[in-house]
Amino acid sequence: MSVNYETSLLTPQVELILLMQEPHYEVNKKSEIEKSVKLGEFRTFASLDAINEMISDLQKVASELQIFQQMSGSLNKIIEQYKTTK
Repeated sequence: MSVNYETSLLTPQVELILLMQEPHYEVNKKSEIEKSVKLGEFRTFASLDAINEMISDLQKVASELQIFQQMSGSLNKIIEQYKTTK
């Protein structure tokens, strides 16, 4: 629970933790660049309304990605045909 400062009422909230994979680069003793992966996090508190809005936004992103996936499938066929004709 937290206080909504606009209404001065208690609002149920949960802590939302998003884990993200982040690239990490280091230069080793041989002056070579080494890439590794680190885990990052983003923490925030969210109400039920905020979580529902995030779900809605993610569904829109998924819908747009599906359209892009369909387009890329068609373009990949054209690319493969071009490769075989060379």
